[in-house]
Amino acid sequence: GHCSQWEGNDLQDVTFITSSTGVSVGTAGTIVRTTDGGVNWSSATSGTGNGLNAVSAITASTAVAVGNTATIARSVDVGAT
Repeated sequence: GHCSQWEGNDLQDVTFITSSTGVSVGTAGTIVRTTDGGVNWSSATSGTGNGLNAVSAITASTAVAVGNTATIARSVDVGAT
């Protein structure tokens, strides 16, 4: 299958919280976010170097990502941090 990359890291999953705000996660703790429907993306700090495999929106501002070695990352500002 097709896999997108960000700065050399494979992106594994993406979720959109609203029609314009989305978060994608991937290898080496990669988190990127968009606030314009995917036209532009920017990096966010995950706090881990472990691969992140899946991301899900919990509320309009909270997203949770899960990854390798029982890694769980949570953002309460739509992936900005």
